[in-house]
Amino acid sequence: MVKMLLALARILRTKEVHRLRIIAWKQSNRASANIPEALQYLGSHSSTLNESLNRTRRAVYCICVNFPVPGPIYDDPTDHDGLVLIRDPSIPSHVTRKLVSGFQEFTLVDKEVSCRFRIRMNQRGGQQQYEYRAAAFSGVRSFSGVATGGNRVCAVFACTGDDLESCGRRFKNFSINSTASFEELTIIATVPKPITDTAVQAHDSSYFPVSLDVSIMPLEVKEYTYTEESNGETTNYTFTLNSNKELYTFAVWGRIFERDGLEPTKPLHDSSSVKGFSNILMILIAAFMVFK
Repeated sequence: MVKMLLALARILRTKEVHRLRIIAWKQSNRASANIPEALQYLGSHSSTLNESLNRTRRAVYCICVNFPVPGPIYDDPTDHDGLVLIRDPSIPSHVTRKLVSGFQEFTLVDKEVSCRFRIRMNQRGGQQQYEYRAAAFSGVRSFSGVATGGNRVCAVFACTGDDLESCGRRFKNFSINSTASFEELTIIATVPKPITDTAVQAHDSSYFPVSLDVSIMPLEVKEYTYTEESNGETTNYTFTLNSNKELYTFAVWGRIFERDGLEPTKPLHDSSSVKGFSNILMILIAAFMVFK
């Protein structure tokens, strides 16, 4: 938009700029509808440009398209065989519960985050099957070792095995019917109500519906429902699946900005601590056998 106006100011005379009209669908608060009015102001190139820019800043610039466009483009899942995806390193720090076939309704809690799950799931009967876990998380995660950031999460994600270490991973090769069939899937995330930081005039936290299907694409808007409801000091975010899709991930994913830069949350079951305890125990047993 700025480049377009600068170009107009350079190549057109003042009267020509004043005669310029941009056709919008209807009168609105969109920048595309306000620019024609801005260009009607008398004055020099600079005054016309400044007024146009001021009007643009007051609204989100929107380009209205009234012709067919391609997309989204879905790749065949087999095209992603061998594709390595970045795994969330905070998964071992999540409070989780393994999902079973049939109907289940339960709540997982991690600190100030409460996740209510309502799920009806069945396996499709493929040669290899993903297992699924529900998860709740409130803490700090690492972003590929570059930075850390605060997170609150209520999620359902696929695992290649029974243990948590296998979650957030895919089988090396895609096979048909390897994912579960979700006839019903609703997540209600209850979290502290976002607070406005007056210094930057922005919320201290923000929440999003996150999903990933076997084409490594998010769900389309029509395939889910996402709502927000304030309830005193807390806010409920409800994420509901509207269609039976082959899913790897379905989650309410939140960012807690005040926690950015802190140390990542430790795993709930630190394998290094367990290993260290085992080594000490073996030494004590050996000493006991020697001096017996």
